[in-house]
Amino acid sequence: GAQHDGGEPMDMSLETESSRLQQQLELLTAAQATAERSLFFAAPRALPPRISLSISRHLSEIKARLAAVQLRFATLQARVRASQPETVPAFPRVDGKDDAVISAFVKEETVVAPEVFMSNEERALLAASAAVVLAGHAAAPNMRAKTCLAEALYALARSRGWGVDDWPAVHDKLSAFFGRRVSAKAPEIVDVTEGTEAAAADADANAQADADADADADGVSSTPPSPPVAGAEEAEQAEALLKEALVLALEELDAAAVARACYNLVEAMGVARESECARYMALAQSSRARAHWLKAWRSSTRADNRFCLLLTLLDTLKQTWVQPRELAATATATSALDSEEHGCIVWRALALTPDPLADLLPLMPLDMRVVVITAHEGFMYASVAAAKPAEAAEEGQTQSMPAEFKVSRVEMSTETVSSLISAVENMHALQSNAAIMSSKAAVPGTAPMPGTAATDGGVMRVEKRQEEMALVDLVAQLELHLSPLLLPLLP
Repeated sequence: GAQHDGGEPMDMSLETESSRLQQQLELLTAAQATAERSLFFAAPRALPPRISLSISRHLSEIKARLAAVQLRFATLQARVRASQPETVPAFPRVDGKDDAVISAFVKEETVVAPEVFMSNEERALLAASAAVVLAGHAAAPNMRAKTCLAEALYALARSRGWGVDDWPAVHDKLSAFFGRRVSAKAPEIVDVTEGTEAAAADADANAQADADADADADGVSSTPPSPPVAGAEEAEQAEALLKEALVLALEELDAAAVARACYNLVEAMGVARESECARYMALAQSSRARAHWLKAWRSSTRADNRFCLLLTLLDTLKQTWVQPRELAATATATSALDSEEHGCIVWRALALTPDPLADLLPLMPLDMRVVVITAHEGFMYASVAAAKPAEAAEEGQTQSMPAEFKVSRVEMSTETVSSLISAVENMHALQSNAAIMSSKAAVPGTAPMPGTAATDGGVMRVEKRQEEMALVDLVAQLELHLSPLLLPLLP
């Protein structure tokens, strides 16, 4: 097989992905050149801003996909650098001795050569910026282009060092969790130097506080301003763009766009902004659940159903018109679905709100927790929300429902998520089959069914071995993969 120079096997999946991305880049570049020529001949010199050419929207979509490919190239380069073996110069080693400190000292630092012209993140930013301009006021292209531009800005900010500590490593969170448990049970050890060191530290802190107070009284601050974080400006711009795209996606009822914007915000906020992160996580899961159950309802309903026809009309208007919300047909169909008396109950029940937790928290008892688990692009996210006792509001102010939030994230492949879902579905199928067999076995005079046995009283019972084995296997898989995700959420 193929190997590195150091003798370790290469990850051929990285090479395959690089080749596939290169093919996509070549196709999109050719499509971009053709669309630009068509736009050059079709667009007049002075085009009113309210007019959107179809070729312009197509070119915006092409540039947005080009930006996405460039960002995937940047991610691939990071994976390639992480897969390369570390080079440590040879030095004398002693059996039975720990040489980790020496290895860390003599290890050569990895130097990443700067890009000659532009990095992949900068190329993605350039293409996404052009996509936003070309999208114009068209709802769906504008929404997708802004989301793509925000992703490029976040990628550029992270390449400059921003957001490194947004999500602590799993082992750090588990160590902190088990450390608290151990320290709670461990006997107290008194250090004779602890009092002296603490007193000296308090004295230094008091002296520094007095010096700061004197400097503030003189109008001069003794504390130097902290330097700006590299990439923070790009991250702020990305967050603003994502919130604009999220508003458009909620107005258009585009579940995929809502989830995409929310997951980008969740990834950027992390544990530093747990309250907002948990709310966007709940909104992303709500939008995906709404799309799933709405599709399930439409597939189980006759095609000539009045409400199904109205939903088909709304889908057609979104695909045909630039601003479907401004059409009278859209307003009429939406009002018919939302009607309290003659509207669609399923449509109203699956209504999407900007903050699902805001409606849920006031209904929760104080001892209840709401856990949200969701997966997206190789990561599994979890959040927990708990209501807290409300404090008395001051006169003239509205009383808000306080809550406590915690969030967590672990890296998990798509194959692992699929295997967990398959195990859960298999368990549900076995339970349903066992319930049916038990019901039939309880009917007097029924012939024995395969997999059943008679008790001393003549009542048939279903063998539980298969169900029990499936349940044990499911619990083992969930404990293995979800424990690192859920343990940091415990109080």
